[in-house]
Amino acid sequence: MVGRLGPAQRRPRHAPTPPAAACLILAGGRSQRMGYDKALLPLPAAEAKDQTFLGHLVCLALAHTPEVLVVARDQRTAALYTEHLPPGARLVVDLVPDQGPLMGLYSGLLAVHAPQTIVLAVDLPLLSPRLLAWLLSLPVQDESLCVPLVDQRPQVLLARYPRSLLNSIARLLAEGRRNPRSLLEVAPVRWLPEEELRSLDPELHSFLNVNTPQDWQALEKLLSTRSQSLHR
Repeated sequence: MVGRLGPAQRRPRHAPTPPAAACLILAGGRSQRMGYDKALLPLPAAEAKDQTFLGHLVCLALAHTPEVLVVARDQRTAALYTEHLPPGARLVVDLVPDQGPLMGLYSGLLAVHAPQTIVLAVDLPLLSPRLLAWLLSLPVQDESLCVPLVDQRPQVLLARYPRSLLNSIARLLAEGRRNPRSLLEVAPVRWLPEEELRSLDPELHSFLNVNTPQDWQALEKLLSTRSQSLHR
């Protein structure tokens, strides 16, 4: 039961104009299947030596928007992440720890200034810059979530969320809900079809999650094959 969640806070009257859309990276999971913090996994690419999943995603996001936030599980984890972040990114922590990614989404959206936010799981090392730029530039027609569909499955951790959903998220958290998919039941949704996504990322590698050591090995093999083909 979450009892201290409230509506979005009002901004100072003379606050600077925020960007149209921000990026929010959720890095609050415990990475139990991986056995190692996924945010701090090295990106297995020769051109990115010593760069972590988190550092790579933050740099990519900062190339497209000036407002980039990372949500960590707690202050101890946030301290570990600090050295992997370039200047310009902000760190926040879950308001209530161990309440799942919906709490991470809520905690991050509370701290974001932009009215729209691209939410990214930290274990998306092959996110396409073209796809990210497209998501950031989608016109705001209403207060709908913009959710990609891959194999008819909603990709809620690579999607665009309006900040106006904060109150809806607070209600879901108070009901004990933990998964962002629960928002699909209560909020308007604009579905982004797979054919449109493939025009930007033909192999849909942007949606490749790395959850286990086997996934990381597959990623290493994929990047090695890609590197060899580029140097032929």
